[in-house]
Amino acid sequence: MSAAFPLHGARSWAIQDVTLVLAGQLLPDAALLVADGRIQWFGARGGRGGPRPSRATPVLDGAGLFLAPGLVDLHDDGLERALLPRAGAGLPPEQVLRGHGAVSRAHGITTSFHAIGFRRRSAIGSPRPAHLTPTLTGLLAHPTDGRIDHRVLCRLDITDPQGWPQLRQALPGLPAPLLVSLEDHTPGQGQYRDLAALAKRLQQDEGLSPPAAQHRIRQLREHGARADETRRLAERGVADALRSRPGLVGVCHDPDGPEQVERAARLGARIVEFPTTVAAARRSRELGLRIAVGAPNLVRGGSHCGNVSAAELMSAGLADILVADYAPATLWPAVGALVARGMAWPEAVRLASAEPARAAGLDDRGGDPRRCPGGPGPAGPGRLALAAAGVDGQCRSPRYHGRRPAPVAQRIEQQPSNLSVAGSIPAWGAPSQSPIRPSQRRVGL
Repeated sequence: MSAAFPLHGARSWAIQDVTLVLAGQLLPDAALLVADGRIQWFGARGGRGGPRPSRATPVLDGAGLFLAPGLVDLHDDGLERALLPRAGAGLPPEQVLRGHGAVSRAHGITTSFHAIGFRRRSAIGSPRPAHLTPTLTGLLAHPTDGRIDHRVLCRLDITDPQGWPQLRQALPGLPAPLLVSLEDHTPGQGQYRDLAALAKRLQQDEGLSPPAAQHRIRQLREHGARADETRRLAERGVADALRSRPGLVGVCHDPDGPEQVERAARLGARIVEFPTTVAAARRSRELGLRIAVGAPNLVRGGSHCGNVSAAELMSAGLADILVADYAPATLWPAVGALVARGMAWPEAVRLASAEPARAAGLDDRGGDPRRCPGGPGPAGPGRLALAAAGVDGQCRSPRYHGRRPAPVAQRIEQQPSNLSVAGSIPAWGAPSQSPIRPSQRRVGL
């Protein structure tokens, strides 16, 4: 799906013939110079006042690709699945983290909030290996992989009596900013309002017969009906933590109506992810909560559970953030899908970069280099991503000017409306002093 970026660990380099994605505008036919891990200059290629790279600095030919802020994914379920791809077939955690980081970076994601489940069973009632939560907690407390910035999303099952005690014990060892999602997957509400759709999923994913699927649903509903005290204790604990710990961000998960959104807001939530109805999303907007929708939902054209589509929420102005959810490879294509629907490139990119960064309390990434906080100096953990529009079905890497060979273009199986990522490169650094002129070119795929 993508071609690897040819620079590995380089601290100084230059790139030309790119379209820079800035806040509210594009800068076509641009160049950018990075020295010692920070941006020294960017602007119109061949413009006056721009420095020239030294003879030893690698120069890349962007071939008209887009250069945009790295994507910030607030919900990534992939790491847990990668650790245990099959029952009893666990893989070495640090190796999995490096591999998952490489995959995310290849798709333009440079900050990822990995989900850790604080629950004994999956959302559809399947037993969950007990070692997964402590393994992930230990792995992400001090991640050793530097390909991307690895962060944590704690997915708390508020109906599980062991969920909040386990999370409370883990919180002190996890780095901020940190997301905590309050989740209740009891059938008949939330994500699984449609019991027929849930029964179908149980038959497909779990291999259950129709009677067995109905029996599982009854069990889950009975468990949820008995969990009122567990919910109360979990919600009170999370609310206290949100008030007392800086950098902790509450997330309302899968609300299906205004009441659930209002309850989460009273507890201190600031983000609503995957609202299942327009009513829930509208109430989130009224209360000033940021609304996250799934990129897979947008790319697929609808919810796999039969809930409101991301496209409908986007059209109604009820979405602020795109998240990859269970498929990192869909985040850039979702940006491309929005552009194909008529959204401007800077606005579409912002939904997957600056907006999620701001919602999570990360002010050092995802935005315009002209507004990089801190002024000149090392770039920090924020990053850039190099992306190619799939107009001709080709995904191309930048080419070196010099003795290194140019990578061969790789064919990708994508529709022309999709966006494909060619790789990622180091972070925004010092703001440019060169003038920025709004693009007059019509943008579209």
